Amino acid sequence: MELVSILAALIMNTVNLMVSIFYVKRIINDNWRTFVRKFYTMMIIRFAIVLILFFVFLKIFKMDELYLGLTFILSYFIVLIIEILYLNKRYSIFFKRTLRNN
Repeated sequence: MELVSILAALIMNTVNLMVSIFYVKRIINDNWRTFVRKFYTMMIIRFAIVLILFFVFLKIFKMDELYLGLTFILSYFIVLIIEILYLNKRYSIFFKRTLRNN
């Protein structure tokens, strides 16, 4: 059951990251205010869904709490770092392109 808990946490956070990258690609060309509003709204919705899934895995599927919790926290931290680096790279490219066109 420990391996299933670890895999569940990793898959949950991997899907979370893929959804984030897909959505950022769609909204990166919006103006700054719209981008920030959409990004934070999406971030809150994703976090709520991930939290609900986390508690479903714990309560309904009776997964190992320690393995699921630790793997979830570590992989979520890594996902956030990857997301920040991706946003920085994408927005830097977008910003440079905008400056060249003006």
